Amino acid sequence: SLVGILARALPPAVASAAVSPARWLLAFCDERLVPPEHPDSTAGAYKVNRGRWGAGLPPSPGRS
Repeated sequence: SLVGILARALPPAVASAAVSPARWLLAFCDERLVPPEHPDSTAGAYKVNRGRWGAGLPPSPGRS
């Protein structure tokens, strides 16, 4: 799942001094139409886990 990939890839990427997550633009494309609080929502899972994955990550797309 995309959330699993993000959980593995984002922490080391954000920890690198060579990256600037504040300049990243994340866009999620999902074949399911579910509200953000639904367990199958990729954007919802990102919003919930963003704090654990690293400081400075951009907010959920379309959200502040």
